[in-house]
Amino acid sequence: MARKVKCKGCGKQIEQSEAYKHIHTTSSGKTQNQYYCSLEEYETIEREKALYKEIQYATDNILGRPITNNARNKEIQELHEQYSYETILRCIRAKAEDIKNLITYNRIEGDYNQIRYMMQVIKNTIYDFAREDAKKNNWEQYKTVEELEVYEEKEETNDEIIKRLKEKKESTNSISSFLNGLK
Repeated sequence: MARKVKCKGCGKQIEQSEAYKHIHTTSSGKTQNQYYCSLEEYETIEREKALYKEIQYATDNILGRPITNNARNKEIQELHEQYSYETILRCIRAKAEDIKNLITYNRIEGDYNQIRYMMQVIKNTIYDFAREDAKKNNWEQYKTVEELEVYEEKEETNDEIIKRLKEKKESTNSISSFLNGLK
């Protein structure tokens, strides 16, 4: 019977022979075996760790000093429940100068207050940023300008959607549509 090990990423019990083994060197110089379900899972986890560190460095740069308050990390985790680390990092980098200017303009004092203000600005803009990013990615799938123009024509505004739905509702509820259906 093969020995079972616990996946470091998901916590699932897997056989040692089937697991991806990573030899980790601790800060004291000792080596430890860490097991993952697959190489892909290990690489995904390592990429997310690196992106998380980049987000921390980006927020440190916005305030101009290392942040020791844990409020930032809690806010980042909250954002990560809805958005990927890549999206969060791109949003922070895109809005960094705006946030610096807003903090200076509004004369926000104190570590905690600046962190909360910075994270609130990011929370307020990330939805639009992610939506714009997704729209850009959709546009990139079209190879020619003509295909892109057809795609843009398909998009409806909220007013057009409401008008179309009202017309549909009125047409399905009319007596003439009922009588036409009987023919």
